Amino acid sequence: MTASHLKPFEVCDFINDNDIRGRVFNYWTEGGAIAFGQKPDPETGQVPLKLFMDGRAQAAYNHETFRLWQLIHSGGPAVQQAQIKGKKITSEILKDSGQWIDTQLKERDVWVVLMPQTQSNSTFMRALKQLDNWKTAYIDDTQHLLVDTDTPQGKALIERILADTAAFPDAFSKQLTTATVIIETKDSNRFKELYDLVSGAFEEQLSPTAASTLIRFSGIPTFREKIAEFFQQYLDGLQKNKEAYRKTDGFGLRLKSAIIAARFLARVRPDAGEYMDQAKQFQSELEQISAEGIW
Repeated sequence: MTASHLKPFEVCDFINDNDIRGRVFNYWTEGGAIAFGQKPDPETGQVPLKLFMDGRAQAAYNHETFRLWQLIHSGGPAVQQAQIKGKKITSEILKDSGQWIDTQLKERDVWVVLMPQTQSNSTFMRALKQLDNWKTAYIDDTQHLLVDTDTPQGKALIERILADTAAFPDAFSKQLTTATVIIETKDSNRFKELYDLVSGAFEEQLSPTAASTLIRFSGIPTFREKIAEFFQQYLDGLQKNKEAYRKTDGFGLRLKSAIIAARFLARVRPDAGEYMDQAKQFQSELEQISAEGIW
């Protein structure tokens, strides 16, 4: 019931090892885990990266603070007005929302945002990604940390990532984060490394996030066929060894990655129907595993 497999263990190592200090806008139910994962000051006991909110929201915070967290996380007035009027949340509305969120965070000296990957498609994250100043500084399959590059500390951290001097808990997060930063900053000096970084991250750890990142730059002709070949080899290997993989940890991640791979190949290869059938098969198996795992 603690969902410990999703908690921010590795990202807290990243926070500690890079001495990230200040204030973070975090998902409120993960606040306790983020505080627990940090190294507190030996004299004061305080954590260096202060939380916006934690899981004691209604008990340890006044009601206005909790309502403010909800308003910021929901996307603010632009999104609320669109929802009231039954309008679709367009990119223009998201940009207005992002600018409003940015102002709210700056007024409160927040330069770090940390959200679980389950929030990756939330209005809040989609709105922030509309802005040029909020960049990924850490990403893995469970957590996504962004920093405001309008601040000196945010800009410096991104520069350290691009210079390979930032500390990471493992090769997987280092490769995946570095590739994402290259994409988001449009760093032409390291552009040629993208495929090797993301495919390397995927080989380090079976990762739906890495698979999605590969697709993120598949529109570039230089990489498209290499990515298609990579995914084809992955699907072939999965089909060949599925029964053996089924008995090992991480089989669900293999299936999630396979769904992403098959759907991509359905778009770029002639046998679209065959690949979509594979994706449906993998989805069905994943749902069966999930149903059997509920207790």
